[in-house]
Amino acid sequence: MGSSRIATVAVAVAIGTLTFVLSETVLPGEVPAVTVALIAGLAVGALRTHDLDAASGVVKYALPVAIVLIGLRISLSRVRELGLETLGLTIVALAVGLGVALLAARALGVPSRLGTLLALGTAICGNTAIVSAAPILRARRDEIAYAVATITLFGTTAVLLFPVLGHAFGLDDTQFGIWAGLGVNDTSQVVATGYAFSEPAGETATVVKLVRNVFLGPLLLGVALLSPDARGSEVRPRLGVPWFIWGFALAAIAASVGIVPNQVEEAASSAATLLVLVVMAAVGLSTRLGALRTVGLRPLAVGLVAMSALSLVVLGAVVAGVGKS
Repeated sequence: MGSSRIATVAVAVAIGTLTFVLSETVLPGEVPAVTVALIAGLAVGALRTHDLDAASGVVKYALPVAIVLIGLRISLSRVRELGLETLGLTIVALAVGLGVALLAARALGVPSRLGTLLALGTAICGNTAIVSAAPILRARRDEIAYAVATITLFGTTAVLLFPVLGHAFGLDDTQFGIWAGLGVNDTSQVVATGYAFSEPAGETATVVKLVRNVFLGPLLLGVALLSPDARGSEVRPRLGVPWFIWGFALAAIAASVGIVPNQVEEAASSAATLLVLVVMAAVGLSTRLGALRTVGLRPLAVGLVAMSALSLVVLGAVVAGVGKS
């Protein structure tokens, strides 16, 4: 690993650790630690003195570990409480995100490949969906970059804005967790948004988002079979469930049956919180908001319309009673 990569990882760890310490000591309770870590990462990232790939790698490798550790503090009863109603809302949210994005892309004259990438990024799991679908669609590098920049912008905005709106609408922890889990794009952004509201909301958001992520494989298969842009492509989607979803489930089962000592649960809880803060610092470091100048207004408009529609539908459902605890 080169010196710039090591330095970038060290900066992300330092920001996350400092934010963790401050959250335990001097930060007021109404100031979310994940928001502080994100803003600090964005501020340092604006200096452009670090390795973008290394920052993205921190997110790639640290976030799954954090998710598994979060599983150790979630009981299966909480998962059962979400119920079929939330699963149904998840399916509705996927349909809204995909449908609105594709229609908006067509109406605004955005190329079909870029429109499909934006639709998948909005509806499923942000940048992971975009990167997974790109080879199937034979997307160009600039199309991938445009889609990632657009999804990153609105997901980062959600981390800052959703908690404020959640308190304004009087949502409880479960309601907000469902809203964040379905209304925000990338997994890292979902986890951060949930925890910016409260720890229970963060746990609920994580559960909901992992259920949402399971739909990535079937939707990629649909893209491979139905999209004209995928015709002739030799790349086929992988339908396996990511390892960290299995790890999360096993951790939640272990915690629920009482085989995990309290000291281990407490240590895992602190480690998960620290890793989430490191991840958010890395998200900030890897975000190049200046790159949005090259995207143009039409892809940004597609992303804005699609995410607004998705989040409003989910917000309306939770205000109407879905997930009310």
